[in-house]
Amino acid sequence: TGREVVDFEERGDRVAVRLDDGEEVEADLLVGADGLHSAVRRRLLGDQPLRYAGYTSWRGICRDPEFASLDRTTESWGAGARFDPAV
Repeated sequence: TGREVVDFEERGDRVAVRLDDGEEVEADLLVGADGLHSAVRRRLLGDQPLRYAGYTSWRGICRDPEFASLDRTTESWGAGARFDPAV
């Protein structure tokens, strides 16, 4: 968190990712989970318009480990269903 992916390059069976602060990170795998206006998506598919797929998500980051303890956080996934952890 706190840094942005600006580009990446495949290098044989590895991938090099360049971050907005100039750092380059090399790894075996790149997962394009860098947001709605993803640099990874743009690099793979070009400047295509975004397409609504029928899903909505809310995400948040909390830097206080006491506030975000495992007994106070949740993540739920489902197709056409609503999950309510309070029920």
